[in-house]
Amino acid sequence: MLLLKLHGSVNWWARRGYAKPFALDAIVHHHGWEGISRRLFPSDVVARHLESEPVLVPPVLSKSDLVAQPVLRLVWTLAFEHLSRAEAVTFIGYSFPATDTAARVLFTEALADLPPEDITVVGLEPDEAGVTALKARYRDVLGPIPDACFFTDGAQAWVQRLPPPGSLA
Repeated sequence: MLLLKLHGSVNWWARRGYAKPFALDAIVHHHGWEGISRRLFPSDVVARHLESEPVLVPPVLSKSDLVAQPVLRLVWTLAFEHLSRAEAVTFIGYSFPATDTAARVLFTEALADLPPEDITVVGLEPDEAGVTALKARYRDVLGPIPDACFFTDGAQAWVQRLPPPGSLA
């Protein structure tokens, strides 16, 4: 399984001294150390070599925003390549907001040949109105995904329904 995070998060950091837009070799993954490793390698030792603010990349409106950030260009290119060859795709916890135009284009183009029944959507919707809205957003972009492919009671409940590893189900 390949996991590509298309937007930056609070654990992407730029090495101190690099200029924006950050080159690929300037971005590192870093989060605080826990337990025994903290005594051996405290995170403040690492943190002093990183910029003081994480590299946050919010959902972008256009592809031109992606071109400006080398790390995003790489991740989104890999996402397109892998999605366009995928036999099945599962979205977990993604609300598919209408404002995330670049993601809508990516998924529309990369998944154009994937049958809608091979798309799974896992989310957490508190009520039927939320479920209806989520289905509408996905179907607007990816076509007639069957109701059976939507799991809206959360990722934990969805995982519990999966067949055990190694089973033939």
